[in-house]
Amino acid sequence: MADELDMLASPRTVSASPSTLGKIAIAGVAFDVAANGQMPGLSAPVFLLVTAGLFWPDIVRSREDACFVCAAVGLSVFAALRANPVLVGLDVVVALCLLAIAAIPDARSNFRTSLLSYFRKAVMLCMAGLRAPAFVLVPVARATSRLHLGRARSWLRAAAIAVPIMVVFGVLLASADRVFGDLVTPALPHWSFGPVIGHLFFFGFGAAAAATLVRAALGPSAPEPGLPWSSPELGAA
Repeated sequence: MADELDMLASPRTVSASPSTLGKIAIAGVAFDVAANGQMPGLSAPVFLLVTAGLFWPDIVRSREDACFVCAAVGLSVFAALRANPVLVGLDVVVALCLLAIAAIPDARSNFRTSLLSYFRKAVMLCMAGLRAPAFVLVPVARATSRLHLGRARSWLRAAAIAVPIMVVFGVLLASADRVFGDLVTPALPHWSFGPVIGHLFFFGFGAAAAATLVRAALGPSAPEPGLPWSSPELGAA
């Protein structure tokens, strides 16, 4: 049992590569297309199939892992065929569990492991979900910190401050003055933020799930990447 608790994956530097970030974005788009406005059970097989295809080299390390991934995708198909919401939920949960078991590294066979090992994998999956934001955002922050904008930085800062103020004052004037509102309102684009928020939600959920899966596949002992900026220090007077 002690060996089971002490078994950890070999350490490696955790930082999502550009290709991994692209795959995570594709998984988010796939979940948005499959889940937004579609049948609830249809999103599971589409998302799992796309995720398994994108991250197959990352989560499959043996034939046993391949069997678990294929079983997860195959079982998720039943979620699209069933009409009972309870059965759909059970199919999705079991399929996700099979995919997580295959993704999380383990020195022993999943068929010969103990119940404590499955509990440990559940904890590892939760920890991977907490570490997924840093796994995705730290490389983006590093790339952003390397950009040398020069004078454009001050212009962008001024625009970020001025544009929201102008929008707020424009909306207030348009609502207070009917003549000004009749002149400005027809020229403005008519946007509906409801669908935009829905797309962002489904995209974020799918991307977060894919990032959690990839982060869990790296193992718990992989060191977290350092932030690209230095922490402030207080000097002695």
